[in-house]
Amino acid sequence: MAESHQCVGVGHSQVVTSARGAAAEVSYIADDGEPVTVDSGRVDADRVVRGRPVRIPVSRAGQPNYSGLYWSSTTRAHLVYESLLERDRLLLADFCPAVA
Repeated sequence: MAESHQCVGVGHSQVVTSARGAAAEVSYIADDGEPVTVDSGRVDADRVVRGRPVRIPVSRAGQPNYSGLYWSSTTRAHLVYESLLERDRLLLADFCPAVA
C-alpha cells in the first residue's frame, strides 16, 4: 500500500495522494507550540513555514557531523541545522539583503 505525502514549500502546496487516491493527513508543530493535523488539501503553507521544528538534533562527542541551533537575525528565531554546511548557508543567508 502506497502512502500519501504533502509537499509544502514557500509559496506553493501540492497534494500527493496514495495509490488508492485517498488524501493524506499532514501533522506539524505550529508556531504556538501546538501540534496540528489537517487533511492535505487544507494545509496552510505559511503556517507550516512559521512552525517549530518537530525534532531538535542532538550533538555528542565523536559524532561525525555537527548539528545545533543558529540564531537568525533575519527571522528573529533559532533555526535548526544538521551539518556545518547547513549552518554556513544559514549564516550567509542571514547577511544576504535579498533574503527577507
